[in-house]
Amino acid sequence: MAETMAMAMGARRWEEAILVALGFILHALYMLSIFDIYFKTPIVHGMDPVQPLTHAPAKRLVLFIGTALFLIFHISRWISKTLNLKP
Repeated sequence: MAETMAMAMGARRWEEAILVALGFILHALYMLSIFDIYFKTPIVHGMDPVQPLTHAPAKRLVLFIGTALFLIFHISRWISKTLNLKP
């Protein structure tokens, strides 16, 4: 019984290590893409300004973007199912 628990703990630590490594790799790719876009995107000069055809219906625009929250919710559910965690 103790050997089975030790094997389960070893597998869990291995899964955690893979998850941390994957997170590090994805964050590194994200940061590299930001710097790549920032330093290689050309700045366009000499464009003529365009006047809007109508007035804006409001002074401010507020956007609520829930895509990341949706993704985080589903990833956390997947992780809890994979690692057999209880909420």
